[in-house]
Amino acid sequence: DIENSIGGQLVASLFSRAGHRKIAMINGPEMHVDAIERERGFIEGLSDAGLFKVTKRYGDFLIQSGYSNMNSILDELMPDAVFCANDYMAAGAIKALWEAGVRVPTDVSVVGYDNNDICEAIIPSLTTIDHRLEELGQCLAQELLDLVQGRKSEIHRSIVPRLVERGSHTAGMSEDTLPFRWA
Repeated sequence: DIENSIGGQLVASLFSRAGHRKIAMINGPEMHVDAIERERGFIEGLSDAGLFKVTKRYGDFLIQSGYSNMNSILDELMPDAVFCANDYMAAGAIKALWEAGVRVPTDVSVVGYDNNDICEAIIPSLTTIDHRLEELGQCLAQELLDLVQGRKSEIHRSIVPRLVERGSHTAGMSEDTLPFRWA
């Protein structure tokens, strides 16, 4: 179990601690299990913090859907924080914000999910949730080896995700301490 709902709760806690109140979410497909769990954890975490209003859009986990959904959100409101249910949609959202003249993270914080290679390829680098798939793969491989070697195996391990903070979220940073400057 990769505990997607806990990952969503981590983002909600980060946004709450930073004082964000105008929050948006760009999620994956409405019927996708990972998307459902990430949204559930995020909404529960925000509710626990007394934050109940979230502007939501649904995409397909691709860069273009993050881009188009961010533009749609900007037509409705200017959020101060955006949670994207994967890093590719977050990259698309950051591109849309940049084209609209919105500064990340000074004006809007953006957080993704997955901790994949795109996180450090974009500017600013992406704060994200690492669901630790490499560790999960190692656990599953060991379980498989145990089964092949005749050892009793019970796969009931849960891998708890972790927050990886990078430049796309301000969490206590002032514009003077950001790792880059907007022209």
